Amino acid sequence: MIASTIQDYQQVQGVPPQLKALIGQALSIIERQPDEGRYDIEGDAAFVLISRPLTEPQAQRPAELHHRYLDVQILLEGEEVLGYGLMQCHATPENDQLKEKDIAFFNAIPNEQFLHFQPGNFVIFFPKELHRPLCAVRDTPQKIKKAVLKVRMDFLN
Repeated sequence: MIASTIQDYQQVQGVPPQLKALIGQALSIIERQPDEGRYDIEGDAAFVLISRPLTEPQAQRPAELHHRYLDVQILLEGEEVLGYGLMQCHATPENDQLKEKDIAFFNAIPNEQFLHFQPGNFVIFFPKELHRPLCAVRDTPQKIKKAVLKVRMDFLN
């Protein structure tokens, strides 16, 4: 996991140049204020999802992970709390959709840590990194706007 701000993404250490270029392309799409939906950068290898979800109390939000794609989650409007684990997950998911949709859901994250996100913050979750997005600040739901850049890991290699 890597967290920073979109203003500093070019200077973040440990992010491959190809991923920085894809983040730049995602930010170009975001600047155009697109409607909710999917916007392809490199077909299924790299695309941006724009959504306006409602955050929920942490107890109602499942944790998730992916195997084939990394997530670059960028908060555009509102506030959100994201939970994350410090270790790769090897547990059995409660709801496994990895083969169909590259997502598996879990009820808990061992030793869960939290980030309080505001507009302009982003986080990169790599495959097998357990995370819990869309948690409400102080358990008070709110509508937010976010972009998620999905990048297939074999595209970066």
